[in-house]
Amino acid sequence: LPLERVANTTLQMPSAPPVFGYQFANAFTGVTFVNPMAILCAPEDTNRLFIVERAGRVAVITNLAAPNRIVFLDISSKVQTTNDCALSGMAFHPGYPANPRVYLSYTANDGAQPVTRVVEYQTRDNGQTLDAASGLVVLQTYQPQGNHNGGHIAFGPDGFLYIGRGD
Repeated sequence: LPLERVANTTLQMPSAPPVFGYQFANAFTGVTFVNPMAILCAPEDTNRLFIVERAGRVAVITNLAAPNRIVFLDISSKVQTTNDCALSGMAFHPGYPANPRVYLSYTANDGAQPVTRVVEYQTRDNGQTLDAASGLVVLQTYQPQGNHNGGHIAFGPDGFLYIGRGD
């Protein structure tokens, strides 16, 4: 359109915003989470849900009809949780469970400076838990501040691990 026509066009706004109804429902009766950051399934396993909690725990919910919470991994002693620091991401290796590796992204302390780490963990009990002692740091980024650290991780269709970081 010519600029003059665009400049003289009046947009008609609705008299009131649309109203959307919603209702909260407890999806897992009797099961609680503390500051959940992510929820995901393992490849080819839709019978369990994995909940990543900010303080450094990963819970697995089994029996979705009558939910049961089990600790999949607890690294809360390694995770810093001040400001935006947290256990913030988890990704199963694309070949899981045949390739029993799981990656977590979290912020820790290295002295007084926050550091964001991507750490590979392995399961040694056919996917029931992750072995906390198997942690292998695959990437470490020192953070200039304790905020805006980001941390979502996911494998892409190309098989590469993509790692989100803050500013």
